[in-house]
Amino acid sequence: MAVEIEEVFAEQGLRVFPKLSETTTGDWVRVWRAGTIATDLLDLVLNPNDRSDRELGEIATKIKGKWTWENGESQKQ
Repeated sequence: MAVEIEEVFAEQGLRVFPKLSETTTGDWVRVWRAGTIATDLLDLVLNPNDRSDRELGEIATKIKGKWTWENGESQKQ
């Protein structure tokens, strides 16, 4: 039944974390709108690879305030 519910959510452009099949009664889940910055960030954290590590590094640089927004590049230290 959990898979069916997740499929219905997906048809509506929503994602659930953690997957309902990995939860039990009383557990908390988050429902995310697919294609948002939040879901992109969650995917980067949950699916480590060369690309995701690089993108997480760029996001960390932006959050730390070391990003030059005008030209889209990290400031040289």
